[in-house]
Amino acid sequence: ETAETLAPVCTRSDVLAAGASYLAIDLTVDVAGDALPSVTNTATASGGGESYTANNTATDPTTIIQLVPSLNVTKSVVDENGGNLAIGDNLQYTVVIQNLTGGYLAGAQFTDAIPINTTFIAGSATAPSGSTIVTETPTLNITGINVPAHGQVMITFRVVVDGGTEVTNQGSVAFDTNGD
Repeated sequence: ETAETLAPVCTRSDVLAAGASYLAIDLTVDVAGDALPSVTNTATASGGGESYTANNTATDPTTIIQLVPSLNVTKSVVDENGGNLAIGDNLQYTVVIQNLTGGYLAGAQFTDAIPINTTFIAGSATAPSGSTIVTETPTLNITGINVPAHGQVMITFRVVVDGGTEVTNQGSVAFDTNGD
């Protein structure tokens, strides 16, 4: 991955006296939520007939402080057969993971034990682009979930009701806040 290169040019035509300096040039930039953890700004001065150019470049490395993502996770279920819950009904669960901050969330994991009184419908799970469905049953396990700053991703899966009169379900999302 490389950072976008922007090369602003500042030009002066007046003579700089020996030992003197020009006023500072300040640049303000917006940092993307998925920025690299470190960037280096490089400035180069040239011109004026100078013969010794080895000291005409300066660099300024900057550490980007990543914001810790704050998540809002919602889960809903729809009985695809409608009406009251009955044996043989198909239920579709939808999980939305929303990143509420400007920090990029990388490598989250979603786990969800398939509910008692149901059977997972093989192949019904959908996962966000770039993530991996590790297992589907008895626990749906999806790893490598990336959520962009202020963005969201969706997971869906289906089960069939095979017994009982009540189905309860709860999943969880976990992520490493400090990269270890």
